[in-house]
Amino acid sequence: TLAGDANWTFRGVDGQADRLEADRARQSFHAWGEVRLRLPPGSWRSGGLILPGGELEAVPEKPTDRPIVVRAGELEIRPHETLTNVNVTRLTGRVSVDDTRSRLTCGRLTARTIGLKHRVLDVLAEDEPVVVGATRDDD
Repeated sequence: TLAGDANWTFRGVDGQADRLEADRARQSFHAWGEVRLRLPPGSWRSGGLILPGGELEAVPEKPTDRPIVVRAGELEIRPHETLTNVNVTRLTGRVSVDDTRSRLTCGRLTARTIGLKHRVLDVLAEDEPVVVGATRDDD
């Protein structure tokens, strides 16, 4: 357990939170208190976080694309209870996902991923989900 501005980097994702706990035996990861994640640019649009079928890899559309910023009160990643090789990622507490072109806010966001590349199976945004598209630059 790390407390007081814990920072980590894993598979291209940078994170920070007030407190972090990793349990290797249970293959679980838990962060809480001002959780902030920075994901590779383009990974939301390509499916890495929100859209099923994608992997958590950078797919920038333009050199000016910025990392995706995810904020929440709590983050939990753990193996699925019954499905082999499937992980469940749950973000709770004023969740926001901001990328270059859109913003998602909700109270809880749950994603199921499979395999070492964490291919997204499905995502569920709950508790007043709102998606707002940003203005799009001319290509």
